[in-house]
Amino acid sequence: MSDGTTTFHLAPCGRKEFQCENDYSNIRNSGEGENRNYRLKHKLASHFTLHTSLKKTYRPNGLTSYHLKKCAFTLAEVLITLGIIGVVAAMTIPTLISNYQKKQTVAQLKTAYSLFSRAIFRAAADNEAPVHWNYNDATSFSNEYIFPYMNIIKDCGFHSEAVFCYGNLDDEKNMLHLLNGDVVNSGGYKSFILSNGMGVLIRLGHGSAGATSFIKFYVDVNGKKGNNILGKDVFAFSMRPDWGDRYIFTVGVNGANSSGVNNSSYLKDRDYLMSDVRGGCSKTAASESGYLQGDFCSLLILIDGWEIKDGYPW
Repeated sequence: MSDGTTTFHLAPCGRKEFQCENDYSNIRNSGEGENRNYRLKHKLASHFTLHTSLKKTYRPNGLTSYHLKKCAFTLAEVLITLGIIGVVAAMTIPTLISNYQKKQTVAQLKTAYSLFSRAIFRAAADNEAPVHWNYNDATSFSNEYIFPYMNIIKDCGFHSEAVFCYGNLDDEKNMLHLLNGDVVNSGGYKSFILSNGMGVLIRLGHGSAGATSFIKFYVDVNGKKGNNILGKDVFAFSMRPDWGDRYIFTVGVNGANSSGVNNSSYLKDRDYLMSDVRGGCSKTAASESGYLQGDFCSLLILIDGWEIKDGYPW
């Protein structure tokens, strides 16, 4: 006998039965067996949710059965969703990666500045004032005032080209590159590697009378991981001991110390540092008279509050 109970079956996963004593207000038994004339309309969810439907069947015992069918996403819906995710990822991931690389580069730049400034000032404490140091050549300068105060794992000697000693010294990929892609293959540099993997080039610059006018340090802050580009992963520091103690070690060439002290007000001008002047932080800047294109990039980062901001030739 029928007890007026409507039975539901969950399909296709197990077809587990459950009974419902007229739980749904829109389900009403209007008679016995085949004379029931109501229909339960299919329930269809939105395009991006699971589709569900109830299929009405009759059973020999006079009970009405419903099979609840759960359908997965269609292939078209999956492809559309994946396409949207791909577009969003393509728009955001490069920016996130770039921002991370900039922050990492600045952190490495600050580490390099800290290591060298400490070494220079320790050397100054152990020796006479830097204005009286031996600046005859980059090798003797490094051996006397740098190596005793830093952890050096490899000394590659003096070379006519600006080459980092990560491997084959004749391999162009180990040479210093400018922002425009040019290779620095002249000048004369002392080359060595620190224990943290940073590659270092030291060059002594001379004035018209032959006296040393400045000492330039080019530090590859990420070691052999990068492309050795001045302004990207290689940054310039300098010494101008003849200008006084506050210029013993500065960021950039003729630049500033960590307090922002520098020799000329125009070197605090962001537009000037990014212009085409010699040493400017620009892909079209000049390389002449002892300056290399990109020499001012480290100073630009300093005056921008130790940040790589918009407009930087990244």
